[in-house]
Amino acid sequence: MSILNKYSWNYINSDGVFYINTNGQRNTTYFIDLLNAYDEYDGDISESLYVVSDNYLKNRSIPGEYEVLGQ
Repeated sequence: MSILNKYSWNYINSDGVFYINTNGQRNTTYFIDLLNAYDEYDGDISESLYVVSDNYLKNRSIPGEYEVLGQ
């Protein structure tokens, strides 16, 4: 599934949901590396993705749903 930006042709190819074992804690870089991003002018811009806000990292040992916003 792709997350489409309604104002441009940019998109990130991911379903946006990751299931992990709380014993196998990951940092947010691990998840960003799993995403692919494309731009209509520059093509593959996956290497330019970065984390804007992160509710996961401080809670990664606690089961639950956490939002990580990237750009």
